[in-house]
Amino acid sequence: MKTIKIFAALTLVFALLWTVGCQAKPDPDDVVSTNVQPIAENVQKGIMPEAKYPLGTAPSEIDGYYKDNSSDFSFTNYIPSQENGPRGEITVDSITYYYQSNAKDKGVTAITNVGDAFGYMVGAVTTIDDIKTACGPDAVESVPTEDDVFFLYGGLPDNSKMIVFTAGENTVKFIFYNDNLAGTVLLGPDFE
Repeated sequence: MKTIKIFAALTLVFALLWTVGCQAKPDPDDVVSTNVQPIAENVQKGIMPEAKYPLGTAPSEIDGYYKDNSSDFSFTNYIPSQENGPRGEITVDSITYYYQSNAKDKGVTAITNVGDAFGYMVGAVTTIDDIKTACGPDAVESVPTEDDVFFLYGGLPDNSKMIVFTAGENTVKFIFYNDNLAGTVLLGPDFE
């Protein structure tokens, strides 16, 4: 009887060790960083990964979702549609969706974010070179204008730079202040 118990215990230990040792290990070439999103693909599709809705979404759909889910604690700051002249906007936390007040049928034409965007963190963590490398050789570095930073409160700060990248009909602009990412805007072809 003692021999059977020892055999059963050894069999159990061997089975556990074999199971743990035989688990598939991920191939390092198949591991994709969760920090950096595929910028070109997302820009072309009109997607800012941190925003729930892409370019082209009807403002009423966005408002409807956030009004219907006002008890959802995944967002803390929701400001419903406001139309200020030619542009309307809907703000959810650090993200603002813009649309043309007189052409709502075109849907959202710009998405801005003063928080993390495309997997990159605002502040000192993300550098201009990080974004240029992620966007590739088509990324252009320049100095932004007031029009480029329409979404930043306080206007255009001194010592600002910008990386502009276009994929398909859409353009993304990463705005830097003192070489730190300060905000991002994704523009569709109908943005005015």
